[in-house]
Amino acid sequence: MQPKRPCNRLLQQNAHFPLLFSSCPYVLSCVCRFSSKIDDSEVLNLSLSQKTELIQQFVKEHPGDEISIAQKRLLMEKTQFSHAKLTFYIRKFRDPNREITPEKKAALVSWLKANDFRNPTLKERRILREKVDLSSHQLKSQIRVLLDPKGRITRTKKEFLRNWYEENMPSAECNDSADCQVNTAGVFPTQVQLLYLSNHLRWSRRQVYNQIHRLKHPVRSLTSEEEERLCQWVHRYESTHGKKRISTFDKYSCLKEVFPHQDDRIPMEQLSHYISKSQRALEQTPITANGKKIIADWIHENKRQPSQQDKQLLQQQTGLDRKQLEHQIRGIVDVKGNVTADVKEMIKDWICQHNGQAPEGPERT
Repeated sequence: MQPKRPCNRLLQQNAHFPLLFSSCPYVLSCVCRFSSKIDDSEVLNLSLSQKTELIQQFVKEHPGDEISIAQKRLLMEKTQFSHAKLTFYIRKFRDPNREITPEKKAALVSWLKANDFRNPTLKERRILREKVDLSSHQLKSQIRVLLDPKGRITRTKKEFLRNWYEENMPSAECNDSADCQVNTAGVFPTQVQLLYLSNHLRWSRRQVYNQIHRLKHPVRSLTSEEEERLCQWVHRYESTHGKKRISTFDKYSCLKEVFPHQDDRIPMEQLSHYISKSQRALEQTPITANGKKIIADWIHENKRQPSQQDKQLLQQQTGLDRKQLEHQIRGIVDVKGNVTADVKEMIKDWICQHNGQAPEGPERT
């Protein structure tokens, strides 16, 4: 039976601790590996961009080689990343995202139509990746969207879902019944019920799931005092820890500070949304007339939507973040037109010809 790994705090407090386990090579190797990691001050001072550049350089040096456990352990010690996070960055740099064009989407649609809209096997996915030139993550997401397309969310559909949920979902007292699926958040529809709602409302299963989740946990707007306390907490956190991802432990401390009374506290998902909103508000650059002119001139000159590389260049020229830039591009490309009586009559005729169904996806264009 192998001994347990020694506690890191105990190792830091006891310099002669490894001598007690000199007879055990496993524990001694753990101690040596930990001590070499904490003594390397250069590694601990690396920023996130430097760590990702280190992984990217390693991937370039080993393009097709299988990374051994020892190499992964060395990268984990240098970057202070977990195994899951390191694997994510390795896959990201080995299989980068490509530009998704309408031709690639049309090729995927034609393949799905020829194969009765079934999920492709691993071998078929490899063939499709070579054919459409997309990363594995992009191919997976595009197939998921095509097999489970999103529908239009209207007030009528929301009202139907609310009434259905109140009538069919049992109360919290019947959690032991076989008709309901129980999780830590309470009662939730079964897979059969989700499929029925998806077909009836013409939504994707993810849309149905999100709408039911909002019914179970309605979003509460923050008061002016709560918004001020949240902005102060975010500003104080970023000035102390820098612009890094906020851990769950820190979010709990934020929840206690912003909402002193336990009855007024909001779910963790809503808190994460408001924290991200506050961070964007602190980071966003005011949109100027010069920035709008740069984006408009680029679109009129190139006569197309900007790619990811083009968006990065436009962000550098205008100083806007990604969401601000996409909002400006959408406003320039999709200009509002004059809605006349003829246009309304044409849309009405189209809806009548399609049995009252609203246009979706390519039909709208």
